[in-house]
Amino acid sequence: MNSYRAPRHLAIAVLLLSACALTGQTTTPQLISSAGGRLEGKTTLLDWSVGESSVSTMTLTSGYLTEGYQQPSILVIPIARPAPEAGIALTVSPNPTADQIVLRMQSEYTGQLHLRLSALDGRAVIRSRWDTGVDSHTLDLRRLSAATYLLGVFNEDQELLTTYRIIRIK
Repeated sequence: MNSYRAPRHLAIAVLLLSACALTGQTTTPQLISSAGGRLEGKTTLLDWSVGESSVSTMTLTSGYLTEGYQQPSILVIPIARPAPEAGIALTVSPNPTADQIVLRMQSEYTGQLHLRLSALDGRAVIRSRWDTGVDSHTLDLRRLSAATYLLGVFNEDQELLTTYRIIRIK
């Protein structure tokens, strides 16, 4: 009987050890694609892959949905609110927009404002001046592609007063 116990104990021990070594899932992302790689710099990390034939982004009322395995990291940048000492209150509408936005003065601010609409990479795509003696100012966005932009509002001394996130839709 002892001769039969040894192989059985050995089989149970091997089975338990192999079960401990196997994993069913991992928490690190893994991708099988036809090509890809990783590039690292001092301040930049770029992972890329080739092989997804169709990837799209949908705009929902609660946010965005992007298909595909490699999703971008989300970097949240706070949008500046006007400082109380700036003495400025504006409304920007409609937002999102397909063609234009209208800025309306909601305070007694006087003077000239400088407006700079920038792409998210920091490139200025529209620059405009607004004499606040006129109640509203319109920016035409029809020549811009559908994207998210930042509208910086500056005083005459080029000091940033406030920033608005503008969404241009198709």
